[in-house]
This record gives sequence, C-alpha cells and structure tokens, in this order.
Amino acid sequence: MRRFFVDEPLKEGALVRVTGSEARHILRVLRMQAGDEALLVDGAGASAPARLVEIAQQACVFAAGPVQQGSGEPRRPITLFMGLPKGDKMDFVVQKAVELGACAVVPVRMARCVARLDAGRDEEKKRARWQRIAREAAKQAGRAVVPEVGACIDLSALCAQLAAFPRAIVAWEEATQGGLKAALMDAPEDAPLALVVGPEGGMSFEEVARMAQTGARTVTLGRRILRCETAPLALLAIVQYLLGEMGER
Repeated sequence: MRRFFVDEPLKEGALVRVTGSEARHILRVLRMQAGDEALLVDGAGASAPARLVEIAQQACVFAAGPVQQGSGEPRRPITLFMGLPKGDKMDFVVQKAVELGACAVVPVRMARCVARLDAGRDEEKKRARWQRIAREAAKQAGRAVVPEVGACIDLSALCAQLAAFPRAIVAWEEATQGGLKAALMDAPEDAPLALVVGPEGGMSFEEVARMAQTGARTVTLGRRILRCETAPLALLAIVQYLLGEMGER
C-alpha cells in the first residue's frame, strides 16, 4: 500500500488534506483516482489506512480509517552522532541510518573533519536537505516516525549530550579492545543509546578521551578499517541485530 506522510494528527474517520510534494506525487506520478487506498503516516508514530475521496488541483483529501501506533519503530531509540564527512557522504549516511532504525542523526564538527559547514544559511540549507532525505527514507522503510537530523554541534556539545545517555558507544579505529556485544550487555534495558563515529580522518586521542570522561564506551569494529560512511551503517546494523531488531518480524 502506498505510504504518505501528513502534517496533522490522525483520527479515525477524519478527512485528511494532503498538499505540497506529496500531493504532486499522488496526482502527477502515481495518478491515483478517487477510491484508491493508501496508508497515511503522521510522522510522530501513528498510521492509518485511508481512501482517496476528493481530488483538487493542488490537494488530495483522504478519509482515514482505524489508527495504529508504532509501526516499524525500534524498541530502543538510537541517536547516531556522525563526524561531518565531506561531499555528499552525509546524504548517504542519513538515508541508510534512517532505514536501519536510527531515531536521530546529529552531525559533529571534529578536529579531523575535512568538510567545513558554515554557520547560518549554508548550514540551514544542508540540514533541510538532510531532513528531506530522512523523511523519504522513513517512508521507504515503512517507519511511522520521521527521525530528526539535528544541527551540527562541536565536541563540547557532543560530550554534554553523551553524558545524558545511559549508554554511549564510540567506534574508534585505534581501539584495541572493547567488543560491541559486551558494551550492550550491561546497558540499561530499553534505554536510549548513543553511537559515535568519526569523519574521514578519524577521531583524535584527545577527542576520544573527552568522550570517555562522560562515561562513553570505546569499541572496535574489528581488524579492518572502514570508510567513514561505511562504519556507522555497520555499527547500526550490528547493534540492531544484537538488540533483536534484525531477526524475525
């Protein structure tokens, strides 16, 4: 069933008006007709089957059916903190992280970042783009929540946020011990989890030491060095598997 995000809370029996890019996609690409069925998702955890009842030039109106909560959402919220990579690599990371169940993605300025994101208009344009990518990825993956792409932060802000997590895990290529499974075994059950991955140049000893002072656990992903856009996806996939999110449906 086709899935469309809407900008209002869903209620059974309500008439829901879909406009903007979603309406254009319905009318010009899918060419849906009155009576066609779809699944409406409010982006905050609720979804409802719906029937198209009215077509206007710039909008479509659906009649919502029974509302259900939490479809496609992981039991444990995971935030990915990603060292800002160069080029369009962040587009790829955001898209795949959302598909793998991340509940938020936050870019981080680190000492070895090649990319530089100017504060102000440039940063807002980038963030808006990443948020659109997150929305489309959530739709494709059958999620009921659109994960937030946060504003780019520095190391001090990162450490302040990590201190608030019951468990934070830092994947570091210089780590010689510290398995991912062990880092998860004694973590509080169903508590929010933070994952940290560095940029192309990796993370410095000083940065990792500061994160460790917040209680973050450093882990290795094995003997091979992964690219900065590969590491967060491998990390997320392994974590979701260990948490039981990648097994039977």
